[in-house]
Amino acid sequence: MTQRLWTFVRRESCATLCGAVIVIVFPKAIDAASDLACVDVGDARLTVRLTKIAETMAARPKASLPDAFDEAGLEGVYRFMSNPAVGFDRIVEAQTKQTASRCGKVPICLVVHDTTELAFELREDCYRTHLSRISSSRQGFFLHASIALSGDGSLQPLGLVAGLPYVHAKGVAHDAESKRYWEKRGGLFENEGDRWLDSVTVSETVLAETGSRVVHVADREGDSFGLFGALVQQRKEFVIRLAQDRKVEGDGVDVISDAVSTTPFLEGTREIEISKRTPSKQLSARKAHPARRGRKVLMSFRRAHVTIPRPSKRANSEHLPSKINLTVVEAVERNPPPGEEKVRWLLLTSEPCDDLDDVLRVVDWYRARWVIEEYFKAIKTGCSYELRQFAGAHPLLNMLGVTLALAMQALELRSRARVEPDAPATQVLSRGQIALLVALVPKHKLKPDATAHQALMAIATLGGHLKRNGPPGWLVLYRGYTRLRDAETVWHAMQAAEKM
Repeated sequence: MTQRLWTFVRRESCATLCGAVIVIVFPKAIDAASDLACVDVGDARLTVRLTKIAETMAARPKASLPDAFDEAGLEGVYRFMSNPAVGFDRIVEAQTKQTASRCGKVPICLVVHDTTELAFELREDCYRTHLSRISSSRQGFFLHASIALSGDGSLQPLGLVAGLPYVHAKGVAHDAESKRYWEKRGGLFENEGDRWLDSVTVSETVLAETGSRVVHVADREGDSFGLFGALVQQRKEFVIRLAQDRKVEGDGVDVISDAVSTTPFLEGTREIEISKRTPSKQLSARKAHPARRGRKVLMSFRRAHVTIPRPSKRANSEHLPSKINLTVVEAVERNPPPGEEKVRWLLLTSEPCDDLDDVLRVVDWYRARWVIEEYFKAIKTGCSYELRQFAGAHPLLNMLGVTLALAMQALELRSRARVEPDAPATQVLSRGQIALLVALVPKHKLKPDATAHQALMAIATLGGHLKRNGPPGWLVLYRGYTRLRDAETVWHAMQAAEKM
């Protein structure tokens, strides 16, 4: 293949190919190395090393570190991650600055918040320092992340807004040193529900000067009067899925479901595709999120304006409003197939929702929440973070900071074909990369005027995508792009060898 590729490339115009670049040039594209280039660790040499680490890992994000780096490079990675001058918060801060720059170019910015567990297997009882004990065979911690998406319907990832690693207090209860470590870095809560409002506060600070309208989105775990009461008090916009049927004030109604059931369904439905859900290993998770088949669901909608009183038993809540007026949107599958559980969402929002268009906008904002699930998958599966072999929390957190940037770059790649599918392929790839694609994936027959969508479908094929599997996901696209970059590296090396 290499000889055929080289023969093809040599036939191309030298003026066209000699200007080939390795980084995709696409409007508002996220590049991990560029986002990390402004990290301030007090030493310019460390920043240069971090950029090189990101560039190398971006080419093969799933590879183990010994496979991705030569011996000297590997030693440099371990020294960098263990350096006490390097910190997770500084690595994240560099990314959030770039995110704010991108958010300033869109009118509406959705900030999606959620939590994931990051766990590392214990091998021969070899404990890693300052990690929490999750089970008898695993250590780790949790990551509460906030990511920004364009609110124009494209859901284009704009970057990381906040990242908060933390541990459960009981996981470090018998390890005083680890407890002090997490207390010092703000990763140990008296009330873990506080992390939601903390992340909102950080997000608002990061995006304060962007001029973009910010809407916060959270799933059922964000159903807390402490959260949405504070959001109302601070006049922030939000969409939160309810986990409980809260009490409301009003004639003839006691709870939110009563209030919604008294209102008629709006004229108009929408077909929504729900993903497959495999059974969880944990009983509590299986009850909250039972297994299901992926299918298309026809949803109906109605809304009600409700008054929610402050819970009388909520401790330390006197600073919150005694009652708040909000809108509840119900999205429900009215005729589920036999044997399938009815899909139903109750969404609490600051939006007034005067008509169907307003309701559908709120529903679509909530559906954007699934992007953060893909982001977590990119961290764990696409970048193999939980397989990293560092001995303690400090280097693992530093590696996480880099991985967050790499995962966002991978996630954003998938959105490019959807944002402007008919744009010229040259907005997605350089001409040299397009020429390489023609050689590597001849069955696509890419032409000089190929579109961005056509080019990315060729990249998906290079990554192993099959048409019968539906639209390509971020992982197969990123794998194809990685292979394209590898081919380009070979081409550059062979071109340089010819000149010697």
